[in-house]
Amino acid sequence: MVDAILSLKDFAFNLINIIVKLIKVFPKFLSIFTYILDPKKLISDIIFAVVTGAKMIYDATIGYLIGSFMKNFYLDSKNEKTKKGGKK
Repeated sequence: MVDAILSLKDFAFNLINIIVKLIKVFPKFLSIFTYILDPKKLISDIIFAVVTGAKMIYDATIGYLIGSFMKNFYLDSKNEKTKKGGKK
């Protein structure tokens, strides 16, 4: 009998914790809801995300290619020239 009462107490505390967390998150849900209902803002943010992502991928790829090119043809790990015919 006592175990049943203690388990009901634990259930009530856990339920209250869940309700409090849901109440704390509710304003975020409202902002997401209003964000979805404003298609102009949503579309502009999607375009911004795609353009920014493409720029980041481009910069990373070019940086990797140029970095490996410089490392392979001009400098080793000690910053000494390793190949002849490169920049002097």
